[in-house]
Amino acid sequence: MNNILDYLDWRGDVPISFDGFNEVDNLLLSELSFLDLAGIVPGMDEEGDVVLCDAAQRYFARTDGKEPDGAWVLTEKIPRLFARMAAAPRFASMRLSMFEEQHDEQREQQFAALCFEVGDGTVYVAFRGTDNTLLGWKEDLNMSFLDAIPSQESAAAYLAYAAQRFGQRRLRVGGHSKGGNLAVFSAVYADGAVQDRIEMVYSNDGPGFLRDITQTAEYRRVARRILKLVPQSSVVGTLLEGEHVSQVVHSNAIGVMQHDGFSWEVCGTQFVHLAQASAEGKWFEQTFDAWAAELSAPQREAFADALYGVLTSTGARTLSDLNAEKLKSAVGILKSYKNLDRETRRALSGALALLLRVGAQSAVQDTRREGERELQELRKRLETQLPKKTE
Repeated sequence: MNNILDYLDWRGDVPISFDGFNEVDNLLLSELSFLDLAGIVPGMDEEGDVVLCDAAQRYFARTDGKEPDGAWVLTEKIPRLFARMAAAPRFASMRLSMFEEQHDEQREQQFAALCFEVGDGTVYVAFRGTDNTLLGWKEDLNMSFLDAIPSQESAAAYLAYAAQRFGQRRLRVGGHSKGGNLAVFSAVYADGAVQDRIEMVYSNDGPGFLRDITQTAEYRRVARRILKLVPQSSVVGTLLEGEHVSQVVHSNAIGVMQHDGFSWEVCGTQFVHLAQASAEGKWFEQTFDAWAAELSAPQREAFADALYGVLTSTGARTLSDLNAEKLKSAVGILKSYKNLDRETRRALSGALALLLRVGAQSAVQDTRREGERELQELRKRLETQLPKKTE
């Protein structure tokens, strides 16, 4: 299967000015927003910018080429992507600016964004999705009972500031996972003059909204410029979804791991499009809709607070910390929550079971990757030990 890394081999030497911006370019830029670029890309209140290839050089000098602490299955390949993009003429000269990052335990907020001057006169505003922190996932859970979470408010303010900073430049707005949700929210609630400058809004498997914003006048003004991409068995992208129509793309992963943008199949300058979601994807959407209808807003809030409390009480601060032992401990801690009603307790039990299942899938993938590395090392040793074939 060909993915976004293969796309760089095909199109990386073709300038944007020759072959225009496309949906695959969008995912590549949104993935880079997951990197810690503080001190490398000028901040939101700083002047200036940095060329992408220079930013990559500084990033790898700082990290010594190692994966960032707490890297997990959905972000571990992004540094490699960054290096490949820095070597590709299509992306190397893009200018990066306005890096902003906020982690606020008190407000239960995890937010980051940056801007890319694409090279065709437009600016791509990229919002980071949910990172590896439990705080980030708690904010996602808060979407199920809050009309607006702190990151959505920050995204709207960020887009307004970026629009002012770049004068009358045309804008593209996008993100992966929660970043896609933030992109849509910021565009929908932007000033009318800013909305007029938006070329496209990209939600790459981003969740929907508690309130169906598709029925609002603000949404209708930008609706035709919103492209939502979801894999065939999407889990995240179907959460809290209203009536917005999504473009289904093919992923070679299983279940929840289809959320990984590196698993999306690429053909030419677009993803491989499918006519409809898989039976599994439809089943999950129906199951979540039934769960959402079953729990009231106060019950969803109790669910979110209890799940976050249970997971953090194990000592975990990131998803990577949640090994099988900690998750089993969390199941035990759940028994101490006496004040939860039956429906909320059942939802919590189901969420912990899903985490255990996802953890098992990740463990299998980690084992497979480790096995592949060992095979490669064995081949190298054999090549050096075997006698050279003589002519």
